[in-house]
Amino acid sequence: MRRALRLMLLLTITVGVATPAVAQGPWSVFVGAGAAGFGGGADALDPPPGEPTQYKPTPTTRLHAGLAREIGRGAITFDASYARSGLGGYGGTINVAFSPTLTLYDLRLLGSYSIARLGDGSLRVGVGPMLQLWSGDAVSSTQTRLGGAASVTVQVPMSRSIGLLVSGSLGVSSSPFDQRTLDNLGLEALTTWTRELGVGVRLSL
Repeated sequence: MRRALRLMLLLTITVGVATPAVAQGPWSVFVGAGAAGFGGGADALDPPPGEPTQYKPTPTTRLHAGLAREIGRGAITFDASYARSGLGGYGGTINVAFSPTLTLYDLRLLGSYSIARLGDGSLRVGVGPMLQLWSGDAVSSTQTRLGGAASVTVQVPMSRSIGLLVSGSLGVSSSPFDQRTLDNLGLEALTTWTRELGVGVRLSL
């Protein structure tokens, strides 16, 4: 996780909602990365002593790209991201990682509003729907999940057309695992949370 954060700071790329900077145009694009972690997934109904009690995607780095349109103090942002992670078992005597892999495509359409000015920068909060597509060895087939997401973003303008972004986001959806498959394994699907922290850049068009 620390290595991923250092990489993000080096590349200065973003996650979350694009925020308008002073003297910038209404349209903007952004690219980015974020350090993501997950909660929920699947619970073991009757695990043997010392065995994991919960299974979920392992922490990973997500890559982002998107488009934003400023409307007064508000904005509409389309954010698309990609990530690959493993499958982890947690809550037992030790945490374990399994070889099956997961691929996640995450699409978000967020409406946001600037709630405060921070010098020449701004603080923006956003909320909107989220669509997640999970595939890989750890799921029986591609799993489509609808959910919701919220974000908090700080933008610091670096020039008239470039802004530096720091953002945190939280998404919630149903489990990426199919309950019919989990039944055969003695597991129960859990609501899944996606947490992310990232930095990045935004280019005004």
